Amino acid sequence: MSSLRWVLVGALASAFVILMAVVLARPGQTAELQRPDKVVFKGNFSYGKAAAFDRYGLYAPGPSFGGMPLVAVTRRLDAANPRIPANAAVPKRADWVNFIYASGCAYDEFGIDCDNMAQVQVWPACERNLHSYEGASLAGDIHPEPVTVRGVPSAFFKDDTMLEIYSGDSTIVLFARSEEQLFTLADELLSVNAGKVGNPSVERKAALPPPAQGAMTGTLECRA
Repeated sequence: MSSLRWVLVGALASAFVILMAVVLARPGQTAELQRPDKVVFKGNFSYGKAAAFDRYGLYAPGPSFGGMPLVAVTRRLDAANPRIPANAAVPKRADWVNFIYASGCAYDEFGIDCDNMAQVQVWPACERNLHSYEGASLAGDIHPEPVTVRGVPSAFFKDDTMLEIYSGDSTIVLFARSEEQLFTLADELLSVNAGKVGNPSVERKAALPPPAQGAMTGTLECRA
């Protein structure tokens, strides 16, 4: 199973509804779970809510990308894990807005697979940043390759077809099916909630705002 599929399943586990029919068992028979022909996504957030979001800057390609519609917008905000030390490099909690683009989705033996899919998952830089990968005990075999994307520092994770872009007070995490699609996705990003947290309006392919002070070293404080 591709790493992107794992990300898709994990991101949507609590945020979308798959309509499924259950065949009720007759006495002495075993119930069977029937899968519908069509996968139905239902996010717990929306593009409109994202445009009004005021905790950190959000970026996405808009209502579609590469011929794929925006099928769901999800929001996750967990309580901080008290077992993680305050000075630890890893994120203390999940805190993100996820924009999911997909087409040709169907069920298979693993759950859901799509002919084409991509995701933009935006975190606050105070929770997730390049500093999060410091130390082998934290990163394991993850080795980010430093790159510059749209004028700002970024990290390319070749094995996972993942790109992290560090801009303003945000960490923009991109997932795609190929390296080419990944960097095309980066070029298509535009600001979703411009002005809500002091972030400027940014159009496709334009330079992104530089990282906020402390964003690259893990010292940026989160907004309340």
